[in-house]
Amino acid sequence: MKAINCAKEPVKIRFKKLKNGSLSIYLDIYYNKCRKYEFLKLYINNGKSKHQKNVDKITLQTAQKIKYQRILEILNHRSNILKINNITLVDYCEKIKNEKYISSKNKSSISIYNATIAHLKNYSPKTLIININKEFLIGFVSFLRNKNLASNTIFFYFSTLKSVLNQAVRNGILKSNPINQLSKCEMPQKSKHIPNFLTSDNLNALKNANCPNAEVKRAFMFSCFSGLRFSDVKKLTSENIKTDGNQLRIMIKTQKTDDIVCSLLPRQAVNIIKNNLQNTIFKLPTLSTVEKHLKIWAKNAQINKKITFHTARHTFATMLLSQGADLYTISKLLGHSNITTTQIYAKVIDQKKDNTIMLLDNV
Repeated sequence: MKAINCAKEPVKIRFKKLKNGSLSIYLDIYYNKCRKYEFLKLYINNGKSKHQKNVDKITLQTAQKIKYQRILEILNHRSNILKINNITLVDYCEKIKNEKYISSKNKSSISIYNATIAHLKNYSPKTLIININKEFLIGFVSFLRNKNLASNTIFFYFSTLKSVLNQAVRNGILKSNPINQLSKCEMPQKSKHIPNFLTSDNLNALKNANCPNAEVKRAFMFSCFSGLRFSDVKKLTSENIKTDGNQLRIMIKTQKTDDIVCSLLPRQAVNIIKNNLQNTIFKLPTLSTVEKHLKIWAKNAQINKKITFHTARHTFATMLLSQGADLYTISKLLGHSNITTTQIYAKVIDQKKDNTIMLLDNV
């Protein structure tokens, strides 16, 4: 059994002052060059009444008992309380990802976790989670920016790291999240750019222009009038198309979010698929090949916009907004789990209103 220097107790009681003036009691555990904080959810209110003083006294005695219990656990080597403090940030991220998404099919979130972990491996693979500080975080943000990543991509990676560090605080590994020490200008911000979309004139131009792949053309136009992502359009089969009276209804479980999208198809979408309602409806190449075809197609249509398959979803949303649809309904049609994701399209309509008003300058 390893001897412990009583002059330097491995477990100390400490207090954190809260906004309401009370003190939160936590244990500062340091042993074998590892530190851990354990918040006890016990509070000292420093009341002046005799009753409150007795309550505070009993609370402090309870904290003392827990402290001695932790010391005994260390002495008897019966606790793994400190082992996780030797874990690297990369390994801890993997641990949280596996715990959080072990039974999840949310491929988007798993993909963001994997990408965040990959960048952390390139940036500093051996840094222990207990050594994460403000300087480390500022350096990581700079590292990501030097990769020429989109601002929103950096924002999502950093948000994932923030979530991991918050979990480390809840687990008692960190006393507080070091990200809270950063100023707003030091943290990545989510861009509020207006999404790229197509106008009715653009759609007519595309309809009349030659596309290197006819299936890509059909699928893209279908997405413009259904709002489906590329991954869902590609796997679309006749089983996803249901007859509803004299109309067709689409019912599909989205690949990205596992949500069920069930909506009527407008006439334009029906006309695209009505002669191909057997087995797989669209026979599409890989996304990278599709994007090459879209680039050539846009050039043939003399459209000076970068068109991706996601542009079709943006177009679907903005067309509905222009016709007076509400954001909540559009969010459901797009399969968004949170309406805040859909609110970016409201800026498109605001921009169109501004452009319309500016026409008066020509009068």
